[in-house]
Amino acid sequence: MALMFNQKHFKAIFNRGRNYYIEQINIFEGFAFDKLRLYDDAINDYTKAIELDHKNAFAYYNVKNK
Repeated sequence: MALMFNQKHFKAIFNRGRNYYIEQINIFEGFAFDKLRLYDDAINDYTKAIELDHKNAFAYYNVKNK
């Protein structure tokens, strides 16, 4: 039995674009700064993530709680 991939699903998973990955890096950095209690740096990284994706609830939540 051959494994079949739907091309639309493949593109949706692997073609998210560069901004998606930069946004994720900013969120991870913000989370790390938060744990180090460097709150100003954490807010800056979460804000950058929000600029890239204004629908990111995780980033909004963490900015609000700092």
